[in-house]
Amino acid sequence: MILFFQENNPLLEEAVSQEKTLSIYRLIMDGGLGGQIIIGILFVLLGVTLYIYFERFFAIQSASRIDENFMNQIKDDISNGKI
Repeated sequence: MILFFQENNPLLEEAVSQEKTLSIYRLIMDGGLGGQIIIGILFVLLGVTLYIYFERFFAIQSASRIDENFMNQIKDDISNGKI
């Protein structure tokens, strides 16, 4: 019964060793016009995403700055009757 559980190692090694590699450039070029359109759309979406990310990052960074004289300005405005 143990013989049934043994694996045939030479056949498994041949199947694993036959891996094909394909470069990203070749994949894009061999994908045809539809594949190139999809890749183009993905690059446009990547650009839009990076723009939104950095625009929000810089907006949050500038809004989070604390003005050192903020409380002094409020005190001056209250004492001068501007509020």
